[in-house]
Amino acid sequence: MSNGEVIIMRGPSGAGKSTWQRENAPDAHVCSADDFWLMPMIEASHLDKHSVPESKYPIVYKSGRWHEYIFNPASQSEAHAWCVKMFLVALKAGHEQIVVDNTNIKPWQYDHYVMMAQMMDYNVRIIDFQPVTIADINLCVERNQHRVPAETVRAMCCEFVPDERAELVFITGEK
Repeated sequence: MSNGEVIIMRGPSGAGKSTWQRENAPDAHVCSADDFWLMPMIEASHLDKHSVPESKYPIVYKSGRWHEYIFNPASQSEAHAWCVKMFLVALKAGHEQIVVDNTNIKPWQYDHYVMMAQMMDYNVRIIDFQPVTIADINLCVERNQHRVPAETVRAMCCEFVPDERAELVFITGEK
């Protein structure tokens, strides 16, 4: 008998991974390296999700408060190690559904999540937001919320390695 489900999200920035998660697994425990760079906005702590504060950084409303997303490329390895740690904590806590919401462009970037989940007797689903057309790539560039440079998003799209185990979700959001 399974302990639950782990969903591995894959796709370039702006592909719709987080949106898919909110619509299809709203109660899941989410592990994302992006959360490593979320800094609470103390001066905006009194605002609700409809009162968007101003910032020179991208902002995110999470866990009942506003955060600035202050990305530092020098700490990417640390952020991903932190995400793995948070994933292990979630597995050990026995969360029924856990989502890994990272780009996971190549299998080596997420195979360890699959292995850990299987060792803890979780079913694993891999969801691919695979860019297929130039329009898909342009849509990812246009709607990425973390201000990832266009050339970086395009590189993610070009380097994406399909996974035969995965369920394909079109970038437009259609299945």
